[in-house]
Amino acid sequence: GLCVRALVAAGVSTLLLYLWRPLRVKPKWSLVHLKHLLIIGAPIFAVGQLFAWWTLINSTLVLKMVGTEGMGLYSMVLIAGSTLELLPAAMTQVVYPRMAEEYGRSNSIPELRRIIRRPMVFIALGMVPVVALAWILVGPAVRLAVPAYAAAIPAMQWSLLMALVHSFQPLSSVFNVARRQDLYVAALGIGFAIYGLFLWWLTRGGPVLTAFPQAMLAGRAAYMLAVWVFVRYLCNRRPRSPSVGGDGFESRPAASGGQL
Repeated sequence: GLCVRALVAAGVSTLLLYLWRPLRVKPKWSLVHLKHLLIIGAPIFAVGQLFAWWTLINSTLVLKMVGTEGMGLYSMVLIAGSTLELLPAAMTQVVYPRMAEEYGRSNSIPELRRIIRRPMVFIALGMVPVVALAWILVGPAVRLAVPAYAAAIPAMQWSLLMALVHSFQPLSSVFNVARRQDLYVAALGIGFAIYGLFLWWLTRGGPVLTAFPQAMLAGRAAYMLAVWVFVRYLCNRRPRSPSVGGDGFESRPAASGGQL
């Protein structure tokens, strides 16, 4: 059932994207273009998978440490956290193409930071009252609608704070746009390490459900701090000059008005 659901959603999405495509050109096979897309896209896919595995590893540890009943309760924690993260995620989808366009035009990382600074601040400030209200209402809502999951309420409340940290997630897109996934991986590694240390410290006296969102919150905060430090490092460096690879494409956008 889950596989069918995923296939139907992907099929409908592909059909709508095809029907509403802005440039109605006929498809044409090109091995050179495919190779270029793989060179650009494979590192982006790889770091995206690393980020996704963080949540998967956390859920696996929940199952191992608190059992199937704890995993069932933790499903409500995942729902609560992911629901509030929809708004920051939507902002990322909007600013990401603008960042890529700007980098292709100016080859300037400080310009990328300028583009996303104001949206991030606005989203973060807007999420503060939303998170506060959700923190208050999640308890009565769960007790009224699904009282069997009442034990998950404290952990759900902690997971809501993750949305505040995710308000700054668009900053990490700088690494994909500038093709510096090595710094992305380094930031993820720092976040993983802090998450592991906090989880160990919080579960020394025995596993509790709230330890997992608290450890994730600490890890994600450390990850975002590392992202900020690395982006500042890139801003202070001299921009790389574009170079043309063997496939005939520029591996870096031109400094002024360059296009692929």
